[in-house]
Amino acid sequence: MALHNSPSHVDTAGLPGLASASRADKSLRHVPELDSLRGVAALVVLLNHFHLAWLVAGAPAWLQHFRVNPLLWLLVDGHASVMLFFMLSGFVLMLPHLRGSGQSYPIFVVRRILRIYPTFWAALAFAALLCACFTGKASIGHANAVNWSSPPDVTSLWQHALLLLPVDIYRYDNPVWSLVHEARISLIFPLLAFAALRLGLPSTLALAALCSVLSPMALAHFEHALPATMHMTAWSYTLQYCGIFLLGAALARRREAAVALLDRLPRYGRAALLGGALLLYLYPVPGWHLLERGDLCCAVGAGVLLTFFLRRCGTPARLLRLRPVHFLGKISYSLYLVHLPVFMALCALLPQRLPFPWVFPLFLVVSLVAATLLHRLVEVPSIALSRKAGKFVWPAAVQTWTIPVRPKAAGESLPDHLLYLPPARAKRDGRFLRSGV
Repeated sequence: MALHNSPSHVDTAGLPGLASASRADKSLRHVPELDSLRGVAALVVLLNHFHLAWLVAGAPAWLQHFRVNPLLWLLVDGHASVMLFFMLSGFVLMLPHLRGSGQSYPIFVVRRILRIYPTFWAALAFAALLCACFTGKASIGHANAVNWSSPPDVTSLWQHALLLLPVDIYRYDNPVWSLVHEARISLIFPLLAFAALRLGLPSTLALAALCSVLSPMALAHFEHALPATMHMTAWSYTLQYCGIFLLGAALARRREAAVALLDRLPRYGRAALLGGALLLYLYPVPGWHLLERGDLCCAVGAGVLLTFFLRRCGTPARLLRLRPVHFLGKISYSLYLVHLPVFMALCALLPQRLPFPWVFPLFLVVSLVAATLLHRLVEVPSIALSRKAGKFVWPAAVQTWTIPVRPKAAGESLPDHLLYLPPARAKRDGRFLRSGV
């Protein structure tokens, strides 16, 4: 969701000890607020693309306030929303490790493929069809001046469909850049989960910071020849986003301790922490940059904000539990994928003299309808199929693989050991537990 990342049901899990078994059972329940949060983030991405196109079309002076006012920028900060998607993905993918639900690596990969690819392929076909119809046509505010600059071709389509190679993100559907990183990181996520379980919080933050520092250096040395339109899907940036997935996994491991810490703070302490988290989350505000990229600061802020939502109390949490907002969360992955092709097509179809702001109501309604159809026709069946993935993977792969992990500290929400050594060794060593991704 990636966005995205692909949204999924979010559970929380904990094993704080026999004395708090009832609390552990409660923590295994679904947290609808986090699903809804994905929907809000997808809506912010939609608003961001409309905001940028309006600026190009000649927006009024007051719209410039969105780029300098932090609270207004929060409504259109699409890039920060994607960092939130990555944090949520790391959080969600880590939970099965903590629940102790056994699953092999092949099954994990098959499930991730079924969760991400079918919906993306349908959205890609939709975008390619619209691109073929409207390539080179004039649009309101020149919205397709960069996107859809040439008709579809077989080579670019299969490169996009693979979701692993660097691609021109303006070719069909701009949000593809985040899905490329999501797909790559999914293949190595068990290693990130292992690191999240083995490392302490300072070491985890240091490793995430190292990934963020090395990423632009790798881009400059190894991928400098990439066209500018492919930079966002460079392999080097996947390294940076690995650090954000790692932070999400580390938060999942420490979620109960983090929530307990917030509960112990006085009200003014929580207010100060919330303000600091918002400042970090809004670090990519234009003009605020002290470094080339503020994604890591944004991710840390997103992690603190997620902890507040995990408390499941207060006005924001109640708003996220509203049925319309929760529905937005259910269709967030589909909305993230289809909104930009819809916007481009509308800009090409509507009369050129139409004032640009008048496009927005139609853009929002058509995007929600298209996202709902994609969700029900493709995404829901692919989710159901991914849950049955174990039946279609070779029997030998169904065995659980394990990795030894240091014993948990007192009160730590962590099973005694994690996965990924051969099952034969796990069977010989009684200390190993079944777990999975």
